[in-house]
Amino acid sequence: MFEKLTNTQSEVLAYNGAGLSTGEIADKMGISTETAKTHLKNIKERLGLQKINELAAYYWVTIFGESFEEKRKQILATVMLMFFMITILPQEDNQDLLKNRNRIIRTKVSTRKNHPI
Repeated sequence: MFEKLTNTQSEVLAYNGAGLSTGEIADKMGISTETAKTHLKNIKERLGLQKINELAAYYWVTIFGESFEEKRKQILATVMLMFFMITILPQEDNQDLLKNRNRIIRTKVSTRKNHPI
């Protein structure tokens, strides 16, 4: 499944995907923490990943037979849509509120002009 990785690297990736820390991976495999860190660094390089957090995502996406690059694009598109909804849509709601407020103010002003106290 992880053709680009050695058996040891695949094992390290599986432990990382299961949520184990570098120290816990080292303990499980009987290696030093530095060796575990080196394996994680090499795995990232072989898979073309930038961040350590991407390793677990890569592991689970691959386990379920999906393309990591495609999932990455989908996640990015979702985040951008959420950002749009948070920043743009409330402004439209605010514009509607302002229109209603201005309409109410105009109504009150015209009512006062027609009915002086």
